[in-house]
Amino acid sequence: MKKLHSIKQISKVYDTGDKPVLVQCNDLNEYVCKHGKGNNVCYNLFTEYIAYRFLALLDVKLAPCAFIQVRENHILPSGACQPLFFKEIDCFGTVKND
Repeated sequence: MKKLHSIKQISKVYDTGDKPVLVQCNDLNEYVCKHGKGNNVCYNLFTEYIAYRFLALLDVKLAPCAFIQVRENHILPSGACQPLFFKEIDCFGTVKND
């Protein structure tokens, strides 16, 4: 799986359960990224990854995914998005399809 990093500030925070973010990465694609909310043990991210891999084994058509490091200077602190959320563990992201 690819490992990427952000090249621009987060452009959107989705108003859903875990507040995923939209960020452009160094492969020039935009990714919807789930983060660990600052937790070192990220069960939610692990289950997202396992579910993605399981669906791939079943030949379900999926958007490409990657592990993404959102750089600190690309995070605009708000109530739903804090720099702490992106420390120490990469995000799991899938390419945004329009």
